[in-house]
Amino acid sequence: MGLTDRIAQSFMYKTLRNIYGPEKNILKKECGSIYVSSSAIGIFNWKITGISNNDKYIKRLGLISYDDNGNETGIYTMATRGDLNEQKNVTVIIPLCRDCFGKTWIVFQEEARPIDLARRGRQARLISFPAGIIGDEESFKNETANESAKRELKEETGFCSDKITPLNKYPIMTSSGLTDESTFFYTADISDFKFISEPLTDGDVTRGWHFVPAKNISKWISDIERYEKIPSGQTLSALYLLKTNE
Repeated sequence: MGLTDRIAQSFMYKTLRNIYGPEKNILKKECGSIYVSSSAIGIFNWKITGISNNDKYIKRLGLISYDDNGNETGIYTMATRGDLNEQKNVTVIIPLCRDCFGKTWIVFQEEARPIDLARRGRQARLISFPAGIIGDEESFKNETANESAKRELKEETGFCSDKITPLNKYPIMTSSGLTDESTFFYTADISDFKFISEPLTDGDVTRGWHFVPAKNISKWISDIERYEKIPSGQTLSALYLLKTNE
């Protein structure tokens, strides 16, 4: 890491220290990035118990295919965010902030997802962006994708943005053979870089946030993968869309 990167990292470290306060655990990390830990209490032990249809946001949807003569040809199961007649899409937001040198930083979340912990142990980590289901609660069931993006950004990072920009015109299927979920991708320019509220840790899943210089993203992702911190497919898709929209 060059001298310019070290200077930029030091200035961003001071900025984040002023935002989060003296008690927050903030560390200088790979490729000039900075890690801010969340207020999550601990990491639970998880065990896979089998197929369940009890989750509030995910349901198993059974499907049967027929040929033109009405003969059954196959039985399938998919996951749905909605119900029989309506699916619910999600938003993924790339938070962007600029330092005093005009350099762009991208904010990632580090998460300990239950399924990863159950399969890979307590050190398993997922690297992602703030995201959420559009209209997943009664109080904002009629919100638009743009409104959802603003809400999720504030809830999951504590920052706000007046400039939410879509990266795709039509929603992108998450995994067409598995689920009907589709994703809207956005960038969020955090021009007024100050802490608005304490971010949610999503049931202690969110372990912290990485502030990464945009020009070092490829190297940073390569480095974190060596420590078994795996970026999600949505994260890589978001970065691709960000690059193609430049």
